[in-house]
Amino acid sequence: MLLTLSPCCSSGCKVMVWAGAPCSICRTSSSMLCSEICSLGCTTVVRTGTQYRDIVMQGDLYRIGTPYDKSGCYGLMYVSKARKQAVLFTYSLRYQGRSLIPKFRLQGLDPKTGYTIRELNVDKSRNWFDGKTFSGEMLSNAGINPSMPKIYDSGVFLLTAE
Repeated sequence: MLLTLSPCCSSGCKVMVWAGAPCSICRTSSSMLCSEICSLGCTTVVRTGTQYRDIVMQGDLYRIGTPYDKSGCYGLMYVSKARKQAVLFTYSLRYQGRSLIPKFRLQGLDPKTGYTIRELNVDKSRNWFDGKTFSGEMLSNAGINPSMPKIYDSGVFLLTAE
């Protein structure tokens, strides 16, 4: 249930409170991207959005999971045409707790290339893989498991080829 929607800056960013969980919707041309901002503020979300704007607008889209299955998690991944950068948006639609840990097997990456993963829009990452480098093959086969314990949690991850 959407409770509030109010503009927070002139760049097209709006703050939305959905069942008590604040998140931002930042408009990048025709694409709507949602990520949790809590205390970071709109300018941080807009500034980090410029890091992946070209990937979203010109890259290939891969849907990872579906919001309609029993896991309650899904993701959208955009990969640049050269497969040198990617951005992953993860969403949790249900309470995950300690027993359910979502796993995202990333698609569209070069299996022989190493990718460094950075979580965006957070002060301190809550994920063990933040800042680490993994092969595209490992990310495609084993995947990553971002921490999203609360309902409506989300994450934005930037992958850069080494």
